[in-house]
Amino acid sequence: MFEIWQDETGVIHLKGMFVAGKSKKAEELLDGISKSTVLNFQDLRYISSSGLGLLIKVQRRLDTTGDKIKIINSSDHIRELFTVTRFNLIFDIE
Repeated sequence: MFEIWQDETGVIHLKGMFVAGKSKKAEELLDGISKSTVLNFQDLRYISSSGLGLLIKVQRRLDTTGDKIKIINSSDHIRELFTVTRFNLIFDIE
């Protein structure tokens, strides 16, 4: 199961397992980002390579305007994944 939604403050929440078969819904929402945005990973349990690829694609687009994706509340497992892949150098992770 995977859910993604944007709350009234603009924070995007991801819940469950972000895998290839579920990335269409995420792609639709994330493609609409046009400024610095916060992604809340509090309830995200897993992210696949396709999910990581989508985040990189969005960040590259935002780089052209100096905007960033900020990730908050990630689990230790996901934080370690971002460190091993060196994505922690690309994204602002709290």
